[in-house]
Amino acid sequence: MHFQHLVICISAAEPGNITEWEGSLTSPNYPLTYPANSSLTWIKSVSPGNRVKITIIYLRTECDADYLEIRDGVNMASPLIARYCGSYGFTEITPSGTHVLLHFVSDNVTDVSQRGFVLRHS
Repeated sequence: MHFQHLVICISAAEPGNITEWEGSLTSPNYPLTYPANSSLTWIKSVSPGNRVKITIIYLRTECDADYLEIRDGVNMASPLIARYCGSYGFTEITPSGTHVLLHFVSDNVTDVSQRGFVLRHS
């Protein structure tokens, strides 16, 4: 079995499918504060026999309504692995299958914004 690692870069990728074998992903505007009213979804898929690996390098959101969800599959009905908000450092997530969905949400409050997140994928 091979693992694929996702690395999040300094600029946010457009929502959609992540096609790089490994790379990075950031919240919009990182390292500045992320915008209000965000709802972005990325899907990382690997070929059969491989596994996706997500590493949270940095995550800082306000917890009232801003969060990053990680789901084990390709849609919002897929099993929830975790919902992250607040402050996190180095955390590794390995979904059970060949797909993972990342969903970032921020509310409409603009006076309490944080920097968001930096992830690696492989």
